[in-house]
Amino acid sequence: TSRKYPYKLRYTSAIDEEVKVRLEKNMKIESLPEIIDIKNQKYEYKMEYGRDGEFLVYKNSSSFNALEFSPEEYLKMKADFRLMENSIKKRVIVTTKRSIWRFD
Repeated sequence: TSRKYPYKLRYTSAIDEEVKVRLEKNMKIESLPEIIDIKNQKYEYKMEYGRDGEFLVYKNSSSFNALEFSPEEYLKMKADFRLMENSIKKRVIVTTKRSIWRFD
């Protein structure tokens, strides 16, 4: 079914997160999830992993800049949310000489 009326938020919002995990010297990052970067006039979302020296770094930011979304904009937003949700489920893989670690 398609939405007939606009989707309305009560307020705009913005969230920025950064998490750093110190890696042991013998740890190697084998795999990181791809960067997700969604931008349009009404909302933005970015998620990325990387290495900064001895740290594994996770950054996540999102913002809603509008209070109302047309039915068409709402469908696009739902599709983008699915993409975001799937990206969050992907794993970081770190190896050592002795074992494999997964952060999820």
